[in-house]
Amino acid sequence: MRPKPIAHGRLAQGHPIRGDLRQEGARRGGEGLRDIDQPYRVTRAVAFAYVNEISLPETLKAQPTDTDRLTAIQNMQDAIDTRAQTEAWAQKQVQGEFCTKAPNCIRELNEWIAANRALADARTERAKNFGPTAEKFVAFKNVVRQVHGPTSNQYHRIHVRDNDPVEDKPATGTSPG
Repeated sequence: MRPKPIAHGRLAQGHPIRGDLRQEGARRGGEGLRDIDQPYRVTRAVAFAYVNEISLPETLKAQPTDTDRLTAIQNMQDAIDTRAQTEAWAQKQVQGEFCTKAPNCIRELNEWIAANRALADARTERAKNFGPTAEKFVAFKNVVRQVHGPTSNQYHRIHVRDNDPVEDKPATGTSPG
């Protein structure tokens, strides 16, 4: 069994890492969309009954990106808000389920979009730095191998893969196993 690196061990003790944060965000964002999709469709149908020139997608789930969903919700809200002062159907919709849930859903979608943007930027930065870092890491591995030997725990620790199951084992300077 290979020993677990110290940094990984700290993160594995209950702190969310990588996919956990994305899954939590996707779960929360998904709940917001599920909650507002039906009211959106109802409000859209009411709006089309009174106004023909509105261009809105049939459902939010059919939109390919979060930005498209956000735009559809905002366009629906804008269409209702501009007519709320003069038309009775819009005044009724302002008090309806869609208009009460829309601000929270918009906030969640904005947070999700910002998180995705930050993740994409971090991945780009990591990819950009991979080449120079990889060269230095190979040099470091060679030093560890020369100093501690190819069968040492120290040398094996720097070869842990993401998909390898690892356990904590104190560094003793002997070969694992």
